[in-house]
Amino acid sequence: RSRDNQSAMGNRVPDDRPFLDPAVKADSGIFRVLGLLDGTPRTYGWQRMDEHRLVVAIGLEDGSVLSSLEPGFARGRAVTGALTLLLVACGGLIVVLLLRSARREAAAKAREAFRRRLFDSSYVPTVVMDREASRFIDCNPAAQRIYGYASREEVLGKTPLDVSAPRQYDGSTSLAKAREYVERAQAEGSLVFEWLHQRPDGTQWDGECHLMGFESEGRSLMQFTLQDITARKRTEAALRESEARLKEAQRLARIGNWQLDLTTHQLTWSDEIFRIFELDPATVTPTYKRFIHAVHPDDRDLVHEMYRSSVESRHPYELVHRLLMPDGRVKYVLESGFTQYEGDQPVHSVGTVQDITEVRMAEEALRRLNEELEVRVAERTRELSMLNRELEAFAYSVAHDLRTPLRTIDGFAQLLDEDCGETLSPQGRGYLRRILVAVQRMGRLTSDLLTLAHLSRAELRREPVDLSGMARAVADELVRSDPSRQVAWHIDDGMRVTADPGLMRVVLENLLGNAWKYTGLTTDARISLTGTTHANGTVEFCVRDNGAGFDMTYASQLFEPFKRLHRQQEFEGTGVGLATVHRVLERHGGWVRGEGAVGQGAAFYFSVPGAVAGGR
Repeated sequence: RSRDNQSAMGNRVPDDRPFLDPAVKADSGIFRVLGLLDGTPRTYGWQRMDEHRLVVAIGLEDGSVLSSLEPGFARGRAVTGALTLLLVACGGLIVVLLLRSARREAAAKAREAFRRRLFDSSYVPTVVMDREASRFIDCNPAAQRIYGYASREEVLGKTPLDVSAPRQYDGSTSLAKAREYVERAQAEGSLVFEWLHQRPDGTQWDGECHLMGFESEGRSLMQFTLQDITARKRTEAALRESEARLKEAQRLARIGNWQLDLTTHQLTWSDEIFRIFELDPATVTPTYKRFIHAVHPDDRDLVHEMYRSSVESRHPYELVHRLLMPDGRVKYVLESGFTQYEGDQPVHSVGTVQDITEVRMAEEALRRLNEELEVRVAERTRELSMLNRELEAFAYSVAHDLRTPLRTIDGFAQLLDEDCGETLSPQGRGYLRRILVAVQRMGRLTSDLLTLAHLSRAELRREPVDLSGMARAVADELVRSDPSRQVAWHIDDGMRVTADPGLMRVVLENLLGNAWKYTGLTTDARISLTGTTHANGTVEFCVRDNGAGFDMTYASQLFEPFKRLHRQQEFEGTGVGLATVHRVLERHGGWVRGEGAVGQGAAFYFSVPGAVAGGR
């Protein structure tokens, strides 16, 4: 008897102990020997447990056995041996039963541990719910994470409503929907459905739930497995929205799409094609035969040939053809398509049909309107041309007829000044000077009118013109007219045009003359004529000065006859010069425009076809 049973554990039986020999030689037996731990005489019985590589031994003290047998000790050792054998056998049986029970319990625990490891390590979120209490009694870490909780304990005890959005996709409450699904799963055994969840922080997510009912230890349980399908739902929603936008775009553009499976000969139309063909998709199945039947009889061969040729050539096709409606109306459509191949085999044709009836009608109306407008414009042009010729003839006649009386008035006024000037009073001499100034101004005006009228009637003589040389000649004349003026001139070399030399001189005389005139009150006056070639090949000339300038507000009036932007007292003029320039350049197919600012000078740009800019 060891006082400390724990101290005996793990001790090795000495090799010289008599217990080892019989245990090695036989699977079971009985022997008497002193106790290994306390030296007390005992009778032992043993049984080998092969499946566990163990030998089980049970010993009884001789005293405890013999004391119960003292009165009948005389009956001999036979009784003692039999009793001892019985006790040993019973002890061995108990040990065997205990070991078998332990094995079953260990196996059950191992299976449970294995199942738990599978449950906890699964990437599939899984939850177990008590159906009667409607509360979660177990979950794996994946479920804890997808629900948005920090620990498993936070999930346990929750109800499905605690992890759900207030309402589901159809607008019903989560409570009503959960009851419906649980009852269906209980009746059907399992159920798959989509569910809108909500995490503790308020974020919502879409889940696909697999719900299954089962019984365990007398309890009715439900198991959920979950899959986060938020991304898929968003993709599906985006696809639905895209399809809706496509349908709306097709409706607005009146364009539909079609697909033809060449292996099954199945034709598919979008909703817009049904609308274009004025057919009901609920009652009409699209076929190629039905499509051809809707095409205008005069266009059917063309449509069929275009499609056939496209399939054979593997090139897309596009054509405009007509549809004949049952009530006789005609529609115009723009059809296009192409065919997809697998190897050398055509398998799929796709294309579009667009209703362009309104466009065609608008084009036809526009064509008719343009024809009418062309007729009207031609008539109006003839009328304006006739009126213009009459006006020019009238202006020429008036200007010519005015010159004779003006010369008469001017002549007599000068004679009066020469012969009687000394006898006239100061007031009379003032009147006479006013007459002379007015007559001279009227003379210049009639001359300008005659020039303008002549420009419109004279025939153009186009020839090469040295614009640079002509400009220098005009500048020299201006300098000689007032040698006292100090003006800095700059004229580019090599500027040339192909134009009427006389008319181009009129242009330069007016533009350079204006620059000379309007710099008359400017110190350090500068006048230039330059040429520039632009990227598109257009040559542009520019006459620039730093004189009085003008207000751009009135720029649109620059080239109108008799329009002046400065007072007569400031700068003399008739208001015909720039109109003359505009008329000359217009007749040459060119243009002129002006830019300026009050007190900062002016720049007049002009161009003539076939010009050369030259260089500085």
